Amino acid sequence: MELSELTTGILRPDIELVRGENLMLFDPGADAYFKITPQMLKVISRLTEDLPLAEFQQKLQACGICVSLEELAETVIFLKQNNLTVPRYGETAASGEFCFSFLW
Repeated sequence: MELSELTTGILRPDIELVRGENLMLFDPGADAYFKITPQMLKVISRLTEDLPLAEFQQKLQACGICVSLEELAETVIFLKQNNLTVPRYGETAASGEFCFSFLW
């Protein structure tokens, strides 16, 4: 999948932010913690709608957050691979690839 085709997704509403010595996301469904950076938190906190990466990057820049398209893609792929985003219809959550099923 090309970066131009990648969309941000939306963080699942049950995911919790844990502040402490390290910033972490807690997934109660998987009972798992994920360490994140302060920069990732700035990005994740603005995932309010599913947008193409380039459009989301412009939204971040308007808020004064400078992040490259590659860094943004890394964060989005991390979230999707760990099933931390709301699933999109027709997309498998873990791989980020599209799947099509046919009923015969």
